[in-house]
Parts: sequence; structure tokens; C-alpha cells
Amino acid sequence: MISFYLNLACCFNSYNKV
Repeated sequence: MISFYLNLACCFNSYNKV
């Protein structure tokens, strides 16, 4: 479950950076 959260945060961060 933690992996899912981390992956989501990474994806969200990348999207926000763009």
C-alpha cells in the first residue's frame, strides 16, 4: 500500500512540476 502512495506522490509531483 505504501508503494502505491509513493508512486502516486511521485506522479503528482511530476505533473505539478510541468
